[in-house]
Amino acid sequence: MIRLHLHSLRTSQDFPHRYVAIKESIHERKRLETLASIDPLTKLYNRAHFNALMELELNRQQRSSLHASLILCDIDDFKKINDTYGHLFGDKALSYVAQTIAHSIRKHDVAARWGGEEFIILLPDTQLEQALHVAQKIRLALTHAEFQKTVTLTASFGVTQLRRNENATSWFHRTDEALYKAKQSGKNRVAH
Repeated sequence: MIRLHLHSLRTSQDFPHRYVAIKESIHERKRLETLASIDPLTKLYNRAHFNALMELELNRQQRSSLHASLILCDIDDFKKINDTYGHLFGDKALSYVAQTIAHSIRKHDVAARWGGEEFIILLPDTQLEQALHVAQKIRLALTHAEFQKTVTLTASFGVTQLRRNENATSWFHRTDEALYKAKQSGKNRVAH
């Protein structure tokens, strides 16, 4: 499908109007939007797009005084997986974790690949207890499935609820600290 834009330009009094036609491919525009917002390996949002959506949600929360929670997930011992089975196997593991996350959350929740083997999930209208339940659901789904019939993947999770008048940096920092707590407590855990 093609969209055509026609713009009138006034150049001088001798030539009062000139027209410029701009042809835009809607399919190409959609493709470029997807490239700019989706991680190509996991098919989840990328970090930049997630940050933009998180800012929108923070603004919404401040206006409405609703709850929101954040989950940060890190695959345990991922370097060992890559070193033992190779990077292509590691890529498949990342895609599998992303699919597990996507199937474990609601349609209006936002999941993204944060970087490397880390994933982040924004849960609008969700209190801490509900977010802890979602993190446990994902953790258990990973733990009880044998990926590629050879490897059990585990992950650690940090979970927090947005505080009143908190900014994105502070909220993320607290979530990252909770993830660190889960890792220090033995991995394959959910901490808040």
